[in-house]
Amino acid sequence: MAKWQLEPPEDDGLVKSKAKLHSEKKHYYLRRYIDAFTTAMKGKWQSICYIDLFAGAGIVEYADKTLTWGSPLIAAQSPVAFDQLIFCEAKKSLHDALFKRTQQLGLGDRAITLKGDANEVCHEVVRKIPNRSLSFAFLDPLGLHLNYETISTLSQAKCDLLVFFPDRVDLLRNWKLNYWENENSNPDLVFGPGADWRHILSVEPKIDQIRQLTTLYTSQVAKLGYEHSRSVRIVGTNGPLYQLIFFSKHEMGKKIWRGISEKGADGQHTFDFG
Repeated sequence: MAKWQLEPPEDDGLVKSKAKLHSEKKHYYLRRYIDAFTTAMKGKWQSICYIDLFAGAGIVEYADKTLTWGSPLIAAQSPVAFDQLIFCEAKKSLHDALFKRTQQLGLGDRAITLKGDANEVCHEVVRKIPNRSLSFAFLDPLGLHLNYETISTLSQAKCDLLVFFPDRVDLLRNWKLNYWENENSNPDLVFGPGADWRHILSVEPKIDQIRQLTTLYTSQVAKLGYEHSRSVRIVGTNGPLYQLIFFSKHEMGKKIWRGISEKGADGQHTFDFG
């Protein structure tokens, strides 16, 4: 697998996404998977496509004013190029900044930048995937905002998924106050039909809740034809935060993810929460 790093971006004066430093760990796995995916799949399919449904502005600013590349422009600068890049961003200021940056990078028609809620425009995203294409989708909302129906729509295409699963930063933190009494709550939309997440959080021992919630989610996604390869836990300065969960319908995708996700950026072995 080729090794590649990106020089930090310069301040171009456009709007930037905001994030915390633990996002670097998330992007470490993203960059490695993109590298392995493009290297392995380029030329074996008529085209390869990258999808980013919660794309942001393309450049991220941390609290200390350090700048780094956001996920869409990490993918756009892959040494082995994607044939098509499809970005979606709901916030106009971030969408407009991302679009300008794709033009500055000379991506032209290779990059499609859509404005809108990912859960509402996902059908349009799928329509824009080139025929006979293999896609990789990075699904990284700020919380419990990736609906099960959106994954169902993506499943119509040949598309591997790397999913942000905010178990600790949203679900465990907010379920009693914000979600319990709302039958159409964010967790209900995320887990999909027939998923009794309330039982797990109200009855099961706390020590076992994360494992059971992960199993519930992956079993729901499995109904769409996907298999869960393994999960990576992202940890911040104050403890565990969320998981990155990989799904594929093909053994090659799972093999690539297993290979690149076994060690973190610090060289330590990761743990599979699935």
